[in-house]
Amino acid sequence: MENKTVTLKVGDIGVPQDHISFVEEGYGERHFVRSGDVYVEVTSERLTPVYAHRNRSYLIKDTNSFIAYVEKYGDPGKGIIFVDDSRIVMFFEERSRVENVVLPFKLSLEVKSFLGSHGATQFDQKEFVRVLETFPDVVKEHKTLLPVIERLKLEATMEFESNLDDRDHVFMYREKSGKQTARIPKRIVLMLPYFERSKCKTTIETDLEIRKPRNAEERPVFILTDPKHERTYREALEAEVGLIQEALKGWMFVYGTPAV
Repeated sequence: MENKTVTLKVGDIGVPQDHISFVEEGYGERHFVRSGDVYVEVTSERLTPVYAHRNRSYLIKDTNSFIAYVEKYGDPGKGIIFVDDSRIVMFFEERSRVENVVLPFKLSLEVKSFLGSHGATQFDQKEFVRVLETFPDVVKEHKTLLPVIERLKLEATMEFESNLDDRDHVFMYREKSGKQTARIPKRIVLMLPYFERSKCKTTIETDLEIRKPRNAEERPVFILTDPKHERTYREALEAEVGLIQEALKGWMFVYGTPAV
């Protein structure tokens, strides 16, 4: 029996199924499997289970996995990639847009630990020491900064605090051994992956504010801020997308949110 290809249009009954069969008088039972916009007859072939692929979405956790998956299973001649501020989406077929791969842009643990989700974080002394110890490779001044933060004691009766130094916070206070001086930079340079498991490193020049305790029972408060938070996010996003575009040459990238 010669196989045939028939073209079906979507009417009031909705989207055709992936596998249809019917009995034709004088011909017998016939089977067709959907392939894109057409149905291919497989009456004379061994039938295998047909799985519906409609509205199936794959959630990818990092850029490397997204690139690897698209390279292996995607077709730049049929698919399309959309990018917005929160995610990147690859559709296997631009015309149908029913099966896709999604990579959300999630902030890395390093960014959330130092700057939170909005570009600023407040620490007490123990918390600040802990984050510096946890991520020693992130802070450029780590070797000199950590010992000072660990030893620093800001009493309510602080004798002198200088804000005239453009580079450092300068504190003078009394201990049993006499007067002590502490210098802590007003700007701290961070170098970290901005998005989770990213190979791109982002450099951020943060502002460090220090608030002294109001009484002897309180600890000093450290406030770390990225004054260019929105711009930092934009530049990190452009670098991440650029890495993906370089790896997936030939694909069409569209900046916008797909309407499906």
